[in-house]
Amino acid sequence: MAVVSTSVRKKKNGIIFVPRHVASRLSQKANIVSIEYFDEARPEFKEEDLVLPLISTSMGLRVSEQAGSLGWSGGLDDALAELVELCDGGNIVVHCEAGQHRSRNLAERIIRDYPQYQFMYNIPYLVDGKRTEYVVPHSVRRRR
Repeated sequence: MAVVSTSVRKKKNGIIFVPRHVASRLSQKANIVSIEYFDEARPEFKEEDLVLPLISTSMGLRVSEQAGSLGWSGGLDDALAELVELCDGGNIVVHCEAGQHRSRNLAERIIRDYPQYQFMYNIPYLVDGKRTEYVVPHSVRRRR
């Protein structure tokens, strides 16, 4: 039996969209855009994570009222600009409940507005305390 060793190379300027259950169990410090319908539904993140909380409404996305207590100010465009600046090239994780539509659309917007960012399609996270890897399904990846 062959032993295969793999390592995860830390990518810079990457952006990934994931479901809520993955975002709440990332195995390393993360820059997270958290899209929910209500603040009460938002998962708990690690204290060291940088989290931009957004609310999804029938009119689109807006910055959560909870964001002010976390140090965010301004509207969505201002908050995204501040996030990109604070990340300083670090990867960004965008999550919504299923990690397919709202999060993908916002990730595409960030890539459009900040061309230094590019999609990444896998990220390590924890399941029952064991490290595993989430891979974005081909069916929801950006079409070219």
